[in-house]
Amino acid sequence: MIKPELAVLASTIERLEALEDDPRLSAKELEHALTLDPALAIAVLHRAVHIHHRHIDSPITTLLQAAMMIGITPILKLARELPCAEDKLREPHLGMYKTALGRAALSGLFGLFIAQERRELEPGEIALSSLLAPLGELALWNVAAADMYELERLRRQAGVHPQQAAHIVFGTNINDLGHTLAEAWGLPELLQTTLDLHQALTPRQTAPILASRLAWHALGNWQTPRAEADLRACTRQLDLDFNALTQEIDDIIGEFEAQTAAIYNLPVLQVLGNTQMGEIPPPPSPSVCSAPDQDWITLGQHRIERAVMQTDIIHALSKTLYNGLGMDRVVFARYSSNDDGERLETEFLLGTDYEYGFHNICLPLGEGQLFSQLLKKPVAVWGRGPDDARLAKLVPRALTELSGTDRFFCLSLFAGDEPVGIVYADRRHPDCALTEQQFAAFKRVGILAIKRLKAIGTR
Repeated sequence: MIKPELAVLASTIERLEALEDDPRLSAKELEHALTLDPALAIAVLHRAVHIHHRHIDSPITTLLQAAMMIGITPILKLARELPCAEDKLREPHLGMYKTALGRAALSGLFGLFIAQERRELEPGEIALSSLLAPLGELALWNVAAADMYELERLRRQAGVHPQQAAHIVFGTNINDLGHTLAEAWGLPELLQTTLDLHQALTPRQTAPILASRLAWHALGNWQTPRAEADLRACTRQLDLDFNALTQEIDDIIGEFEAQTAAIYNLPVLQVLGNTQMGEIPPPPSPSVCSAPDQDWITLGQHRIERAVMQTDIIHALSKTLYNGLGMDRVVFARYSSNDDGERLETEFLLGTDYEYGFHNICLPLGEGQLFSQLLKKPVAVWGRGPDDARLAKLVPRALTELSGTDRFFCLSLFAGDEPVGIVYADRRHPDCALTEQQFAAFKRVGILAIKRLKAIGTR
């Protein structure tokens, strides 16, 4: 796509026509109308950021700014020029596209709530990035509806993690497409950063990710993987107790349903009510476990051997573990040391698109902790949970709570004698057990990466 041309809902045209006839129309009301159809919001935002206006020096970062700049009549004209979803899509694709638009709209409301609770100076920036966080998904509904239908079918099967479903259908994660489009269309910087999980590291940058996760769980009636983990993360980020948070979420869901019941044709959403921490049921056992791919392992080894930059080696190693060994999640955390102490901070992630929390890991290193020990020399470790109680005691509790598992592989990377960081890899559920063959391959490609890091030095 040269410019955004996602299909808008027929009801959006009707809503804008009514607004055009309202002599008391405010920019705030127009902004609200745009949040109800994220497909149109994308097109309007694109138009606004590419209009040269001599009176505006700062970039457009909110829908309110875009609405004020363009106005109702040009926006209505733009909406009429875009494809109509009801003409372009047929059931069941149309219904699922509407669900995706509804989920994005709800994500925008959650983003606004998070921004206001955090007392952000410009809540509209986070609300906009939350609204458009599913950009890649919305774009794919417009160009590959059959594949997206298959993705949704897999997502709704018990025991299939959404990350695995995306990998099965598209061979990659959808966020990559969203980031590419946001960058190509010149959309606001915060949205671009949010959609690049390797850059989204601060609470402000990850707030839209959390908002999107809450919307996902709400439309899944809180029975989706990691629902409780993301609610816990929200309580920590907003410094709210669980009961206060659930009340706020229920109010937002009530507001959303009252305004959008006739737009997206969604079923009645389940509120959290008096749910207590620990009462949300855990996800079912997986029905799909990623299989190792020897061809990918061979390809990955060649890429490691040819890499000439430190980051290229780390990326090649991580992708080999993810695509080749069939690991569910791979995280590289870089080592740093200053006057405040030693720590590990997230730098590169695979398989964590749907899991808020991995994006901004920062683990202080204490004496006796597992990672402190590993950073003394290059070594690979297999965490076996209760099967190795001595090692299990050294694993940071924060990591175990975040990952939901105590079974993992990890490797300390060095460039010569200097520690570079830790590569962590796991499978989400014990039913997809780690194997001796996987650990042998993990060590083999890890040793290859360490040798290559030593060979190139500090580049």
